[in-house]
Amino acid sequence: MTDRNVTLKKLLFGYHAEASTMLRAGYYDVDDAIGRFIAYIESEKVIRDYLEDCVENYVPEGFDAKKSVEKVSSQYGMTFAHFSPDYRGESGEVYLILKAILGEGGMTKGNLLLSYMNGSKKYDDMVKNFMNKVVRKLVDGIDRYLTELGIEKGLSDANYFQLQQNVNTGDNSNVALGQSSNNSTVNVRQTNGINGQELDQLLGRLEDAFADLDDAQRAEAEVYRDGLRDALSESKPKLSIIKAMYTGLKKIDGGVQFVAALAAIGSFLQQMGILVP
Repeated sequence: MTDRNVTLKKLLFGYHAEASTMLRAGYYDVDDAIGRFIAYIESEKVIRDYLEDCVENYVPEGFDAKKSVEKVSSQYGMTFAHFSPDYRGESGEVYLILKAILGEGGMTKGNLLLSYMNGSKKYDDMVKNFMNKVVRKLVDGIDRYLTELGIEKGLSDANYFQLQQNVNTGDNSNVALGQSSNNSTVNVRQTNGINGQELDQLLGRLEDAFADLDDAQRAEAEVYRDGLRDALSESKPKLSIIKAMYTGLKKIDGGVQFVAALAAIGSFLQQMGILVP
């Protein structure tokens, strides 16, 4: 894997982590969360160039984010609507809307959040509804762009790519991992006496348990799952990263099936000589 591809994989991981943090925000920290996310995507040149292209070439002519925010904030029941049909235009519009919201005093100003009640009077639910109906358009747009860029750069082909890496597990063993291009399944072949088929099954059970998670939990779990998988695929895997990814998964309140699947993976890692909390 080239240095450029490693950099892109790290960008994908970092982006998913930042997006997950923002999408889990509640009423009292939503402005800080959005501000942090905006600062992050503007600091990463690849994403910043994408956003500049969206704003300059795909946002409909005459679109005024500040006026849109003022309109939604001043009229109860008014929501942001009629976004561009193109995902790049949609990304540009939401990016400008979020910057305008922060510039106009934040999410709690006026009736903005009240427009996203959706039957609930809880402010945290209003924030969640706003995230799902508006912010996710930007999050998904950037994710789509980065994923397509990864395919173009050779991180995967249309269906499948193979990572062949030597993993030092303390006994000079070798592990070969295969990853599907959509990150939904992982096939593992091991030559150190550990049952690779068993690991396939354990990862499959964990992913099956994602069905019981809410959107924010699922996004967070996918970040840690991908981080764990990537750490194990490195030629010299860092135990600190493996443990951090596993600990991140443990912090998710995912229910009985999720906890059981994660515990089984923990036992499997310990058989490889990797002690996890």
